Amino acid sequence: MSEDTALQALFDGTLRNSSGNVTNALLVYGAPNTGKTQFAVRAAISGYKRWSHNVTAMAVQNRVLASKIDNIIIRQIGVSKQSRPVGTLASLAFTIISACCKLKNNPSPKLLNGAEQDSLLRKVLRAHIEHVMRGDNGDCNICALFKDYFETSQWVVPLTCAVSAASVPSAPSATPVAQSTSSSPEFLADRFDINNAFMHQLRDMLARLDELGISDFESENSVLRALSDEQSYANNSDILQTSVLIKRRLTQWRLAFALRAEYRKIIADTYKYSFRLDASQLLVEGAKSARELGEHGLVNSSEIPALLVVDDYQDITLAGLSFIETLSKIGTRLVLLANPDESVQSFRGAYPDYAISAALDELNAAEQTLEYTGFADSCENSSDDSADFSKNYSADPTFANYTQAPSMRELLASRVSLSLTSQYKTDVALPNRPWKMPKFVGSLPIEPIETLQNSHLNSDDTVFTALYRSQREELDAVIWQMKQSHVNNKRKWSDMALIAHDNSTVRLFGEQLRASGVPVRYSSVTRPLKDEPFVQGLFALIELAQFAQHGFSGIVEQVKHGRSLQNLASWVRLRVQNIMDSPLSAITKSDSGFYGDLDVEIPAKLYSVDLLMRSLSSLSAVLIEQNGEKNKNFESNAPLRNLVHNWDLLQNSLHDAQSKAYVESQILVDNSRIDGSSNDLMPLSLDACYLLCVADVARSIDDDSTVLQILQNMAPRNPHVAVFVKLWKNVQILASRMRNNPDLSNAQYALGEAWNICHVAERWQRMSLQHNSEGYRANDRLDAAMRLFDYVSSYVSSDISSMNTFDDTFRQENVVSIADFIAQVRGMEIEADSLAKVAPVPDAVTLTTPAGSVGKHWNLVWMPTLQQRVWPNLASRSTMFGAESLANIILHSKISASKLTVNASLLSNNDKSAVFASEQRSFLLAITRATERLYISAQYSDSAVPSDFLYYYLPE
Repeated sequence: MSEDTALQALFDGTLRNSSGNVTNALLVYGAPNTGKTQFAVRAAISGYKRWSHNVTAMAVQNRVLASKIDNIIIRQIGVSKQSRPVGTLASLAFTIISACCKLKNNPSPKLLNGAEQDSLLRKVLRAHIEHVMRGDNGDCNICALFKDYFETSQWVVPLTCAVSAASVPSAPSATPVAQSTSSSPEFLADRFDINNAFMHQLRDMLARLDELGISDFESENSVLRALSDEQSYANNSDILQTSVLIKRRLTQWRLAFALRAEYRKIIADTYKYSFRLDASQLLVEGAKSARELGEHGLVNSSEIPALLVVDDYQDITLAGLSFIETLSKIGTRLVLLANPDESVQSFRGAYPDYAISAALDELNAAEQTLEYTGFADSCENSSDDSADFSKNYSADPTFANYTQAPSMRELLASRVSLSLTSQYKTDVALPNRPWKMPKFVGSLPIEPIETLQNSHLNSDDTVFTALYRSQREELDAVIWQMKQSHVNNKRKWSDMALIAHDNSTVRLFGEQLRASGVPVRYSSVTRPLKDEPFVQGLFALIELAQFAQHGFSGIVEQVKHGRSLQNLASWVRLRVQNIMDSPLSAITKSDSGFYGDLDVEIPAKLYSVDLLMRSLSSLSAVLIEQNGEKNKNFESNAPLRNLVHNWDLLQNSLHDAQSKAYVESQILVDNSRIDGSSNDLMPLSLDACYLLCVADVARSIDDDSTVLQILQNMAPRNPHVAVFVKLWKNVQILASRMRNNPDLSNAQYALGEAWNICHVAERWQRMSLQHNSEGYRANDRLDAAMRLFDYVSSYVSSDISSMNTFDDTFRQENVVSIADFIAQVRGMEIEADSLAKVAPVPDAVTLTTPAGSVGKHWNLVWMPTLQQRVWPNLASRSTMFGAESLANIILHSKISASKLTVNASLLSNNDKSAVFASEQRSFLLAITRATERLYISAQYSDSAVPSDFLYYYLPE
């Protein structure tokens, strides 16, 4: 039976599996580049035509690939009532959840992106750090779990970036002195950054719990009971090593369960009256919602698909498997395209071998294999959106019984494919497994081509390998090869890609390529918004404007709460430093070039302005000494004398206000023992100049005795001083508008107003057209700006939707304030998901990792830095919470169809074979992305050793 015949039988309801039973699932295997995606698209198009009044869904790995296939399908079928016929499994689950919520008149679901999840988890952890600061950790069960987990009472030290226990402040003593903001437990907890490695593994563990089906209190207890039973057995049998291991796993998993409970609670408290889900919960909740719709007899509704086509089925998680099993039970027909050897999501909870087993055992799927016809082009080849997906590649008889490899590239792919073994027992011989590459001469067993009497492989130019003596030499060689292909061979940049093992290598090569004038396109955004310099500057501008908006009373209020003048000045200077260091304050010059005048940005330096203000301080000290002598210089230096006088008045006013506050409240706030500063009167200094700038801006004073005017008179042609003065003018304008327009306290409006005041949009747009490093940086900044405004829009809308009453909505400016938004972004350690339209790069080299190259092909592919301990990297994964051990226990229970049991072999998780197989799969996927030529390189020096993959798979 051909694959098209099997597809028709599935549609007609007559498809039978190997046991002769009728089934509604078709599992299609295929070696790399056998047209699996093309068959998936043909199946989806046929489904649209067959069930024109029902939903036909196609699920792929990511949204980028989905958007490209969307265009192809819509052009084929002409009209579609679905806005996006192709998406991900998560997007389909979200649609079904929304339908179920609508049925029950519940709030519509909202997705909690990874950055927001990270921020909420950090709040959970900081709450327990506050317990330690206050001395309340003795009554907290989670604090006790942290103590057991880190095996120390000073667990805050390893959890944070604290250098030692001495650097962690103890709980403040109970004295009648009021606690200031700077000495509160909340403030002290915020001073410590949570360990990023701990945070990342905690997020992964929480996601893995949902994917493994451990989603409620009962399932958690079943895991803990199984562990306790095994611990009792180990103790009775005096198996010390097993007992210690179980004790460790109990501590890890109890802590993970407890933190997840608090995480769910803080979501409920933060987003009241709304239904918020993170990505790991989507498929779990999607399965529940599909089941409920089925129970209500709404199987034929517009949300449950009549046909679901899943491409790259091998990368499905256990939660995704449960989701499609639920759809299958309520009548959805399934077409699953798979090749376990091409799985690249093992580190995210995919179990490719188990997925195939589950499709056959749980879904009772019928099997079909696509014929190998050589390396066919895919939809992504040369970035051509018009690829013909409806094309049917029939088997070419010349490829049927190949003994000699058609090319060195296919021989290499065959060697890797045939070396990949299954993680589960099977009776099918390795070369006979339906997803394997053909067995060419020299691929199994591997033999050098010199002994094969097949000389054409040596000169077919499909694989180039090279060893370099240093990283610099490798970088230069890769850049030269790309430029030569572009200039001499007339190759488009979009025909080329660089695939590296990890993002750090991708960034390294990307920066060097850009510096050399090569346009690049990254497959994903990895830089958080808070790390963008212009975002830091924009936030600092808003905070200074808010501070200046309240004028003198704002400074008085801060002093009343225990903030010293030195502390306030440091806060102001830090914000000014952020603005001066950002591109918002860059000094722009025009540089004549071949294409006309080009804008060149020079960073502004606050240091030169500080030198001038320090000279003011020194001169003021001299004037004060000469005051008693009635010196003529003192009388003639009116601007500086007035500046000193203004500073004395400001200090006296603040001192009087603080004394009045003490008389009224009988509470004295003194932080001098904490930060070493005091509010005693002090002469004009650098700190005083910054506070005077705030005071002058707040009072809109513009005469020759202000700090800004004196600086301009001292250095009228200094561009750094000009930028400093312009900065404070922008602060004054924004503060005035905030004072006159209460709506500017709203995050979206305040951000837009600050952006407009800076007047950089047009300049950056003009610069982004330049084909140089300045243009690339401007383009990146505009992309980041789009993501920022896209995120603030979604942040505002999600907060408004979480309100329940009209009064809450009327007071929305208090809920979505700019201060809350700034704190939210600064708390994000990862990039928020964004659908913002960013500037397209139509012709650029793609830089990606194997996981980002799924479903894509290029004519020329470079794979640099193939080093030992880099590729393959056999370092243990997810060790902080024993996630792999927990997954082993759950999988063992599912495979054996027995109750949850625990043993030492499942807990130890020392098996490197699974990690090595994952590295082999990513290597296979990477080398099969090239359709014409593959460049593989490594460094060979005293400090760098080429990967064993090179020696084993390329003995030549």
